Amino acid sequence: MPAYVRPRIDAPPALADDGIPYGSRWDDADGPPEDAYSRTSHTARFAPLHAVADALVAHLAATHDVTAVAGPDPTLADPHPDAVRTVRLAPRDGIGRMMALEWTSFPGVLLHSGRRMAEAFPPCGCDACDDRWEDVADELEEAVLRAAGELPPPPEPFGDLVR
Repeated sequence: MPAYVRPRIDAPPALADDGIPYGSRWDDADGPPEDAYSRTSHTARFAPLHAVADALVAHLAATHDVTAVAGPDPTLADPHPDAVRTVRLAPRDGIGRMMALEWTSFPGVLLHSGRRMAEAFPPCGCDACDDRWEDVADELEEAVLRAAGELPPPPEPFGDLVR
């Protein structure tokens, strides 16, 4: 099976109004200012996540025995109200786990895996989080590929204590 490769994305550096790049705006000692938690600026920096989601769907459709169905997904327990596109990846044998991706207007991506799990990318997007799209894309790729069985499950947080 060919490995997933992130598409080349030519995105300009995401800079805050003060010219500081996202991902390095806050000092670890002081952290972000209080008002940064209630502000979302320069959300267009997350637009490349849509291209990453497109590439993930194309990869899974080409390498797994799934059918990609575009359009509203009636099986989602909690579809995102601002979804601009939805693609469901359903196992052709009807036995495996269903996965759906929703592209949101934020812009962001929601991953639905199984019937009840939904994970947002970015998870927040506020200025305090200071996310770079590249880091969020890493997390999205890892979550989708793990849900598809291409990556091993994450280690148990308590190691051998959990059996």
